[in-house]
Amino acid sequence: MRRTLVSLAIVFASASGCSNACQSICGRMADYAEECGFTVPEAELDACRESWSSDVEKTDRMTCRDFGSPDQIATQWSCDELEQYFAAGG
Repeated sequence: MRRTLVSLAIVFASASGCSNACQSICGRMADYAEECGFTVPEAELDACRESWSSDVEKTDRMTCRDFGSPDQIATQWSCDELEQYFAAGG
């Protein structure tokens, strides 16, 4: 029974697309972009997540956790800045 629960936990974790705090910001910024009236292409979103997929320094992870909430992103980025950021390739 215990082995079954562990197996299920592993399946759910892999299916949920586990990501670090910095990768999560990619999705939050894309959500904010939609609020601003434009869509971030899926390939660009994937590239953003990929850029944060390898060894992320502890200080970067802490910064992403501290400043990665939707409210913080909206405070730090205007819609124009966000559009320019993604237009330049993120």
